[in-house]
Amino acid sequence: MRSPIATPAIVLAAFLLAGCVSQPEPHRAPAAARSFDGLVPLEGTLMTQVWVREGFRLDGYQKVILENAGIRYRPLTGTQDDAAAGYAIGPEQKAELKRLINEEFDRALDRLTLPQVTEPGPDVLRVRGYLLDVVSRIPPDDAGVDRYHIESVGQATFVVELIDSQTDAVLVRALDTRSASTPGETYRSTRASNRAQVRRLIARWADLLVDALNDLTAIDQLKGA
Repeated sequence: MRSPIATPAIVLAAFLLAGCVSQPEPHRAPAAARSFDGLVPLEGTLMTQVWVREGFRLDGYQKVILENAGIRYRPLTGTQDDAAAGYAIGPEQKAELKRLINEEFDRALDRLTLPQVTEPGPDVLRVRGYLLDVVSRIPPDDAGVDRYHIESVGQATFVVELIDSQTDAVLVRALDTRSASTPGETYRSTRASNRAQVRRLIARWADLLVDALNDLTAIDQLKGA
């Protein structure tokens, strides 16, 4: 089953809960620790941060609306691009990122068992994704050879929201901030190696998303309810 729209960031948030470790619990923290819209932090997940709405259930949802909220790039600071601040991302790189995202999410969505629809309903879950704060660590082509051995291609934050399609209430919000890299390794920066690192990261997010949507009742169990 292919997505009817490009999905760079479905990207980035609903799937987050599929790979959680066993027995995560909502964090009963003071009101200040809750999200701006009252969601409760959930601890013990593989995602960087996850929040859930108390009392929600997902077992009644039988269909999904997939929404792509797009990609946002980190603005460069200062006047000189460098590895710490990030390098400028040109139109060609942006087009390549979109292509990789579309390919990996189309591949993963072929495994989606829930029907995709376009209209809200009592059994329809809206899945909205974002790819935020994208930064490149890839030196420009005219950089010196000594700068071509890098630890990370770049970094991004994948955000997913599971939303009741009739009330627009957010039931789950999750985000995952990761580098496109192999931990503990440096490698020579080439177009092929850089593309492989980016594809690997996107594939992880895409597979987590589909695994979560294919087992919504498991997300219910994460609340400890």
